[in-house]
Amino acid sequence: MATVLVGGCAGIAVDSKDAGHGSDTYPDASWDAGTDADADADGDSDADSDADADGDMDTDTDTDSDSDSDTDTDTDSDSDSDSGTGVDTDTSSQCHIGGTWYANGQPTTGCQYCDVGTSKTAWTNRSTEYACGTTACGGDSCSGDTTFYDYPDTCQNHCSGTGADCVTCTCTAMPTSCKAAGCCAAKCESASGCSTAAGTCAADTCTSSTLTFGQTCTGCGANGATGACSASTSVDCGSANVNTVQACGGRNYTCVDHSYWVWDWWPYTGHTVYAYSWD
Repeated sequence: MATVLVGGCAGIAVDSKDAGHGSDTYPDASWDAGTDADADADGDSDADSDADADGDMDTDTDTDSDSDSDTDTDTDSDSDSDSGTGVDTDTSSQCHIGGTWYANGQPTTGCQYCDVGTSKTAWTNRSTEYACGTTACGGDSCSGDTTFYDYPDTCQNHCSGTGADCVTCTCTAMPTSCKAAGCCAAKCESASGCSTAAGTCAADTCTSSTLTFGQTCTGCGANGATGACSASTSVDCGSANVNTVQACGGRNYTCVDHSYWVWDWWPYTGHTVYAYSWD
């Protein structure tokens, strides 16, 4: 009989002959661990499995609940970032109004603008001296022949000073007095303004012996001009002017010899009628 060690402990002494094996080495390769022996050496003849090899014959499932899914998203939004408007990202010199960044002093048109010295989040109103457009004016005009009203083509609009409103201007005309002196007469035309025209000089003087006529006014044209009458022409009735017809004072006179020389005028009605009329 031989003594065999199994699982590190003293086993049972068996007769090698009784075991049916030709060797006293026990167990041999033909031994069935599940039926013939205590495979796990715990004395209960079952197959225990120490899956985690920690000696407690249980299966530990070490699940690390901390999968460290560190998905920190850096959402640090730098307020200095470019908003897409092409404005410099230095917010110290910008206003943020209505979701848009504006550089200091912008926009340069309109009655409100960004003034970082006043507010970085609201518009600043421009003063009433700020020009914000123009308004077309009407045409020029005259008041008789005495005054010409010269309107500009446009007038300048200005900001209200209290908001975004641009106040429409009122067109104001530049008045000009139409003047004349001497024999000139004042005139006014809306297209050209004030001017002067030739007026009336001394009336013709028509007597039976002498006709004085032909004065004309010269030197007129510009506003305020002083005209002068030219020298008159005087014609005596005599043998040198017999039957001469001459206009004087709006009538036609004829130099006639009636045993004396006289300037006569008469209407022609089919026969000659002498109607003497002397001034």
